[in-house]
Amino acid sequence: MLEAEFSALDFTTTPDADCFVAIRPAWDDFGCVEIQEDQGQLIVHWGRFTHSHIDSYDDDQEEHINDIVGSLRHQVSNVIVDKVAFWGQSRGGSGGFFFLDHASSLDDRRPAYLWSGKELKEPI
Repeated sequence: MLEAEFSALDFTTTPDADCFVAIRPAWDDFGCVEIQEDQGQLIVHWGRFTHSHIDSYDDDQEEHINDIVGSLRHQVSNVIVDKVAFWGQSRGGSGGFFFLDHASSLDDRRPAYLWSGKELKEPI
């Protein structure tokens, strides 16, 4: 599913492993994006920066899955076109991310990086 939609990305899929999808980064220091399933939710490890949980609270199983897949598509599609910045330490430690169209400034989170490797140095 993701492979077809994001065919330009370098995917590795291993359905029986803890990390069932890995996406090689555009910028090596970002680190691989790894997607794991955990009790009905997805955990996305955004390279060396941070991770996020994608879940749905819909009781209908089909809608639950559709919600999660839609959220994953939204996040990945924004990351790969540099609309999401990741801050923290690319070599480990705590970090986070923010959508550029929802950010008022970089404040204390500098430096922040995009998927492409571009570093954001100025307030947004």
